[in-house]
Amino acid sequence: MLTFYIISAIVGGILILASAFASDDHHFHFGGGDSHDADGIHADVYIPFFSLRFWTYFFTFFGVTGLSLTNFTTLAAGLVPWLAGATGLVSGLLVFFSMMALRRNEVDSSVSQEDIVGSEAKVLLSISEGKPGKIRCAIKGELLDLVAFTSEKSPIEVGARALVVSIQNGNAEVVSLTAMLEEGRS
Repeated sequence: MLTFYIISAIVGGILILASAFASDDHHFHFGGGDSHDADGIHADVYIPFFSLRFWTYFFTFFGVTGLSLTNFTTLAAGLVPWLAGATGLVSGLLVFFSMMALRRNEVDSSVSQEDIVGSEAKVLLSISEGKPGKIRCAIKGELLDLVAFTSEKSPIEVGARALVVSIQNGNAEVVSLTAMLEEGRS
């Protein structure tokens, strides 16, 4: 059994190191699916036993625990594989479900229409009813220039502040934030 513990610890450790130093373009696949589905059969079905990640951590901790208990304790030889197996099972499940939770909570840093609507913008080219102009928004650390139109009667001049109220066909509908703020003061 000692040989099996050694082989398990070595192979599992090599797989963990390989996955730690591999770039995002290299995925281990087991059980089918695309690169976002490498930990199970289907994106909605979470079966850890079809995951290479689960087996990698299972065998690594199984081997290390078996080696440690065999060499550093006086436990009965029949009890060591059970404890090593339980440790491997718990470790594999913890890593599998932790990665699933992290994947579900990924943050998307790309700018969407929902991010633009309600944001403040600076007018770069004047905007008037029937004549589109251009605005610049600072969203998620990016400067975004958009064609803008307004349904307000008075034009929104260059340098004025505008509020994006909607996005239609990739163009921003804006209202004059400067005029709104001045009205609020009076």
